[in-house]
This record gives sequence, structure tokens and C-alpha cells, in this order.
Amino acid sequence: MISCVSACSGFLLACLLAFTLQIFYFSPLSPDLLELPPASALPTNKHLQEVTKLGEGFLDGPEDVVVDTDGILYTAVRDGWIKRMHKNGSWENWKKIDSDGLLGIATSKEGGLIVCDAEKGLLKVSDDGVVVLATHINDGSKIREKELVFYYCFNATISLLKSEISQIISNMLVGSAISLLSAIFIKSIVMGHHFSKLGRWVPSMITIIYSMKTVQSIVISLTTNMAWCLHRRGKTLLCGILLERTLMRRSTAYILLSYKVLRFWMRVPFGKIVLIRWKVVITRLLWTIFKVASGRFADEVIESSDGSLYLSVASTKFGFHDWYLDVLEAKPHGQLLKYDPSLNETSILLDGLCFPNGVALSREEDYLVFCETWKYRCQKYWLKGTEKGKTEIFIDNLPGGPDNIYLAPDGSFWIALLQVVSNGLEFVHRSKPSKHLVASFPKLVNLVSGVKRTAMVVNVAADGKITRKFGDPDGKVMSFVTTAFEFEDHLYLGSLNTNFIGKLPLNPTNS
Repeated sequence: MISCVSACSGFLLACLLAFTLQIFYFSPLSPDLLELPPASALPTNKHLQEVTKLGEGFLDGPEDVVVDTDGILYTAVRDGWIKRMHKNGSWENWKKIDSDGLLGIATSKEGGLIVCDAEKGLLKVSDDGVVVLATHINDGSKIREKELVFYYCFNATISLLKSEISQIISNMLVGSAISLLSAIFIKSIVMGHHFSKLGRWVPSMITIIYSMKTVQSIVISLTTNMAWCLHRRGKTLLCGILLERTLMRRSTAYILLSYKVLRFWMRVPFGKIVLIRWKVVITRLLWTIFKVASGRFADEVIESSDGSLYLSVASTKFGFHDWYLDVLEAKPHGQLLKYDPSLNETSILLDGLCFPNGVALSREEDYLVFCETWKYRCQKYWLKGTEKGKTEIFIDNLPGGPDNIYLAPDGSFWIALLQVVSNGLEFVHRSKPSKHLVASFPKLVNLVSGVKRTAMVVNVAADGKITRKFGDPDGKVMSFVTTAFEFEDHLYLGSLNTNFIGKLPLNPTNS
């Protein structure tokens, strides 16, 4: 009986230790506390429940909406299509881009669209096709999600690889059983992907494994950065992975090593399992290339009259599908960039921003306004005059986190606002342990985030004062509204949580 109690206690202690390590040691966050603004004193209304639904069922998460000078409406949806609605109300699948990370779009004065693609960078889309305008900043860093190309060798090379790694595996591991229940998780200390760093990591890992005399199996958990299995003697890369930790599409990956077999498991975003064994022979391909993206994504873009493009990079640390991790971490990872088409160069105007989202030029183009979502504010960046290059607060303490912003015909601005935190769960952002806990479980992230529960847009005059507010406080018709674009006395509303675009008349009854 005593031995049974002791065994149970040991098991519970091990579970507690594993849980603690998962929450804190393997956490993707290094969080700061987030100060939330006071509750809004603006009266609520339900005007957004009165929208006309455009393209219902034809659109999947139309995040951004623009209308060109011919009155043609454009939007980019989650399946990679850029779709457009003609003035007669008919819809068209216009251009397809192999990406589910299409975000901000802007009309170009030369025709077509400028598109922010979280995977590829800044694109120009026209009737002639799709052209990549920019993927890197002048300093060499990327404005798309970081990606690493890695290879798996098959066919003629498979036997050679098995032979080369057999001695390494036998030296590294004591037993041959593969057991996830008794696996020891080891966090990789590799922060970069240059081969020179691997020489320091591999001996360290072997030393750690040597010290575990009773270990029957080893699982190297790839949760935040990157790990490799390689044999440097022949300069042969056996396998490598740069893992994207997604929350809405959570991914996990493990490299399982044993005395007799090397396996690579990856749970891909759509729930399938890819299992690669070294015994598998693929006859059609000698090399298979995989790309996995993580971190840094272009979010929103606007074109000036001289052809320059101003765009926001919401986060240089977290990817599009992990965007709420940036909110939880509450550290400034964002940037404001400028693309000069005459030089084909992209430069950093501002760094260290708090999830910069929407970008809009003033009517005279003497300044631009950009939104900082989890700071609940918009800033003004001067492009001309004596204040050129300086920033100042345009509006703060907004009643929601600002997403996209668009210039209205009268010189004011329409701003879509998000409920960043669910009501009653504000305490999460005042506690670092709570942030670590939430970041480890996607369901908790969805619970804490309130973006799918309400909808709100505001009109802000050029002096930074709110003049109008439209809402759907219950999310009954519209929620997670990300865009409000005015055209011909109507407001067109994009959302990541609807299958339609909302159209709201701007008349005195809803002012």
C-alpha cells in the first residue's frame, strides 16, 4: 500500500514538474504587464446590426476592403483569393495567391492592388499577374514571416544516411524504446540557423544525454525555436525544422531518436500527421523541400501620390497566426516601413512599436496615422514640414484596440476597434504567470481574446476627437470587424469572423 502511494505521489510530482516546465520554461513569452485603458464612456448602439451583407457565403474572413476609382470593391480572403465586386453587384474570383495570410490591401495609382502577404511580403497584383515588390528591409531582415528551407534525402542517399547516423544514435541513446510518457523534454539552445552554431549545440546535447544513464528514450521538443539532427563529419544535414507555434492552428513537432530508428513527427496546421521513417523509400523524388514560417509579418499598407509605400510590420517576433501572443507579451516588436519603388529599397522609419496595424495618409499627405493595437492608441508621424520625422499622439485611450484605419472623404479617419480582452478576464494582462499559462493553451487564448464577441468602428476627426461610433455590442451580426472604408456615403466593413462584407449607409439617422 505504501509503495502504491509512493508511486502515485511520484507520478503526480512528475506530472506537476512537467506541467510547470511546459508553462514557464517552454513558454514562448517573456511578458510585461499590460495597462488597459479605462472603460469607455461613449454610449453604445447597435447600428452595425443593420448592415447589408455583401457576398454572403462567398467570402471567408474578408480582413480588408477597398474600393477603386471605378467603384469596384476588392477584398482578400483566407483561401488566398482576391475577390472583387463589380458595380452591378456581381462577384468575381479575380486573382489567386498561394497563401492564407493575405492581410492589408491598398489601391495603386497605376492600377491594381498592393497586398500585404504574411508569407511572401509586399505584392503588386494586377490583371497581368502577381509581382513581389519587397521581401527584405535594407538591413537584410525580412518583412515576411521568417522561413527556413530544409531537405530530406531519399532513394539513393537513404542507405548512406542510415549508415552515417547509426553510430551517432547508438552513442547518444542508452535504450531503444520510444515512449512519450517517459520522455525527457530538452529545450534547444539554438537561436539561429547558421551551421557554425551547431558545432556548439551538438556536443552540449550529447553531454546532456550521456549524463542520463537511465533514460530509455529522448524526445527533443521543438516548441519555440529550432533544433536539428545532423552528422557534421560528412557535412550532411539529416533533418531540421523551424517551427511555427500557431494558436488558432496549433502545431507541435518532435524528433524521436532511438537505437534502431529515427523518426520525425510533425503535426501540421490542418490536423494531419506527417510521419517520415528512414525505412521509407520515395521513388519519384530525390529531394523533398519543406518550408515552415515563423515570426514577422507585413500587416497594412498605403500608397502616397509619389508612389512610395508605407507599411506596418505588426510583430517581428510572432507570426500572423500567433498575433495574440504579441498582445500577451506586451513588448514593442513592431515597425513602420517605407518602400521606395524608384530605388527598390525598404527602410525602417520607426522601430519598437506596439503592434502597429492600420496605416493611413492625411488628405494633404503631410503626415500619416498608424494604429498601435494593444496600446489602444494611434500615433501621427510627420512626413513634411518642420516636424518631419517626429511622432505625436493622435488619439489614445480608445474604447478598443485599433485595427485598420482609412481616410474619409472629409479628411477624418475611420478606425475599426477590437475588444482585445474578454470582459472579466482583464486580470490576465496584469499577471505574468497568467500570461504564461494562457500562452500554452490555445483554448485559453481564445477565451481571453474578446475579438470575436463584439464589433465597433469610430470616426475620428483630424483633431483626434471621436465624432461617431457604430457598434454591435453582442456580436449578433458583425464581430471582429477589422476594416471600415467609406465610399459614396456608405461604410464597407471587413471582418476576420464573417463570410460577408457589411455595408452601412451613412445617413443622419445613424450619426
